[in-house]
This record gives sequence, structure tokens and C-alpha cells, in this order.
Amino acid sequence: MWGIHFVKPHDKGKDFWKSGRPHMELSPKEYLAHYKVRHKYANVNGRQTHWVEYGKGKPLVGLHGLGGAWTDYWSLLPAIKRRRAYLLDLPGCGKTESLPKNSIKATADWLESWLTMLRLKDITIEAICTSAPIALEYSKRNPDNVKALILHMPVLNGNWVDRKIRMLYIVLTKLPSPIHHWMHKSSWFINHIILRDEEHAIPESAILDAENKKSADIRVFTAYFPDVLIKDYLEVYRNFKEKTLVLAMQQDSMLPAEKLKMNSSGKKLIIFKNAHSWNKDVIRRQNREIEKFLA
Repeated sequence: MWGIHFVKPHDKGKDFWKSGRPHMELSPKEYLAHYKVRHKYANVNGRQTHWVEYGKGKPLVGLHGLGGAWTDYWSLLPAIKRRRAYLLDLPGCGKTESLPKNSIKATADWLESWLTMLRLKDITIEAICTSAPIALEYSKRNPDNVKALILHMPVLNGNWVDRKIRMLYIVLTKLPSPIHHWMHKSSWFINHIILRDEEHAIPESAILDAENKKSADIRVFTAYFPDVLIKDYLEVYRNFKEKTLVLAMQQDSMLPAEKLKMNSSGKKLIIFKNAHSWNKDVIRRQNREIEKFLA
């Protein structure tokens, strides 16, 4: 039994959030500038696929949140420097072309083909938010090839997703592409929708994602979301026998911490108040836990 740990957050209170945008202690773009990554491209299942490679050691495959890009790993690079990290742009995100149909299983097929092409064995998969089901789907199919999982605020059960969030993405799914493009670029949308809840504010990272996009827009996320809402990967999560580290967040609208605790027997689970914070202390704590887990 790994046990459950609560991490007391560094909290500046309401002054930390000003004018609808948080004051950044760390800038993702400036942070990334300190690290040299190698950009790679290949054709996978008929789709141009982009990823970056970083570090040396045993292989670690990084999957960002759907609708994001490999740059979601900007603050995690120090924690994985002793691994050979392969940070992917998932289909329809960043510089990777979209699949004919965006779904968890179709993306797991694509991931399986990519890993076979690179002949990567005995891997650790690190997955953020809505990419956790993709990691678990691959792990279920290839249990001998996945030696460890690191899951950041994983969406494990569609029924757990907050009702308001469910309604928001159901509505977004119905909107035409031009409106999605407008929303993704609109400061009004970012300030009033993305930033309406300080616990989940991820503005500069979202802007960084947009700068790395070629074939993607916000609609990619909503294309996956109906699939995410009806899936339940709890059994796969519970049955995964190798090392597992879960970094969760209190008051998460997509992953209630109390329900996660009830289903994490034998897993190392750490709950933060502000896992999305740009605060240096929070980032250091997360990286320290990941480094210990990977040692």
C-alpha cells in the first residue's frame, strides 16, 4: 500500500489572481526556453505525427490533455530529465494531423502503431487529464510493455464529470468550426469561460498550445468529449498491477478527489489544492514526487 498524502499548498489568496488572469511566477514560454528538445516527425497510420524527445535513460511517453499539445509538459521537464522522454502531440492536437474519427480507442490504435514503429519497450506512460483513458486503454492491451503509470488529474469515469462541465462540452460539440476558432482566439472566451474558476485556470499554457497548433483547434477536444463522458476506466485503473502515481486536485470538476481516494487502493495518490498553479513551490513539489517515483 503506497498510502495517500495531502500536500499543503502555497497560497497567496485572492491577490494571486488579478483582472481575470493570474500573476505568473513562472512563464511557460520562458521556462521551455531553458530546455533543448529534439523535434521529430513520422507518418503513423496515414497521419503526420509530431513529438519531441528530451533527456536520456529508460523510455517515458508523455500524453498531454486532449486539445493541448506537448508543451503541456513545460513545467515537468526537470522531473523527467533522467528518462528518455517522448512527448507526443496527440492526433488533432499541436502539429499532429487529426484521425478520421477522434475516439479513445482510435487514438490508442494510433499510439500502439507509433510505439511499434519506434520499438519502445518497458515504458512508463505519463498522461494528463483526458489522455488518461488513452494510456489505460493501451495498458490494458499491452500489460507487459507498461512498467509504470503517472496520471495527472485523470478522467477515469465519465459519470464523475461535473454536470455543468458536461453541459458545456455537449453544447460546444454542436457548434460549427468557425465559432470554435473564434472562441479559441477570443480573449473574452478565455477570460469568462476558461478563467471563470481560479482552481482550473490554465491560460498561458492554452495560449502556448495555440501557438504550436497547425491542424488543430478547440473542436478536437469536443470531438473526444462525448466518448470521454460515457467511458469508465475505473476497473482498468484498479487492475493495473505495476507502479502507479496519481497527482490529483481538490475540487476538480472532472475528478472528485473523494471518489478517487475510494478507488486508489495500492496506488500512490497525492492530492493538491492547486495542481494547475504556476506557483514555483507547487511545481517543485509535483516534480519532487515524480522524481522520487521514477528513481
